[in-house]
Amino acid sequence: MGFFWKWSMYVMSYFPLYILILLQHLHEIFAIIKGLVIEKHVNELVSTKLVSIISIAFFVILLFWAIFTFIHLKRIKTVKNENIGRYEDAGEGTLNYLATFIVPLISLKLSDVDTLLANLALFIMLGKLYTMGDLLYLNPVFTLFGYHIIRDKDNKDIILSKICISDLEDYGESNLNKLQLATLGSTNIRIVKDVKIGEQK
Repeated sequence: MGFFWKWSMYVMSYFPLYILILLQHLHEIFAIIKGLVIEKHVNELVSTKLVSIISIAFFVILLFWAIFTFIHLKRIKTVKNENIGRYEDAGEGTLNYLATFIVPLISLKLSDVDTLLANLALFIMLGKLYTMGDLLYLNPVFTLFGYHIIRDKDNKDIILSKICISDLEDYGESNLNKLQLATLGSTNIRIVKDVKIGEQK
C-alpha cells in the first residue's frame, strides 16, 4: 500500500476527533462565519482570531480528507469466494487507541499556538508509528459502522465483517459455504460482503 493511502487511513482513524472538536467550538465557528460573511469584519477577525481560523480550516480539511478516504475504500470492485477459515478477534486495540490517542485531544484549544504545535507534533509522530507498523485496521471508524475486526488464524490476514466470529464458525461447519471477500480499496485489509450458502446435491 502506498505512502499516501497509509497516511489517509491514519487521518481517517481520527474522524470522530474532528467531529468532536468542531462541535466543541461550534459557537466560535458561527461567530467567525458571521463576522466574515454577514458583518464582513474581515480585518478585525483576521487580527484577533487568525489562529482559530487557521485551526478550524485545518480540521475541516482533515474531516473532508477522512470522508474522501472512506468513500474511496468503499469502492470495491473485485469480490472473490473463499473457504471459511478460523478467526480470532483483532479489534481489542481499537478501544485502547480511542482512549489513549483520541480522547485526550478533545480538550484542544484552537487559539493556543503552543498547545496546537505540541499536538501537531504528537499527531505526526503517532502517524509515523501507525503507518510504519501497518496498524491500519486500528480504526474506530470501522467499529462505528458496525464492523468486527477479525484475524485469520492461519494466514494472519485482517478481515472486516459485520458477521460475528461465532456465526462465521457456524457457516464454516459446511465446506460448501463460501465467504465473499473483497480487498478494501488499495489496502491489504479484506471485507466480508456476504456468505454464499452452498447446497447439498
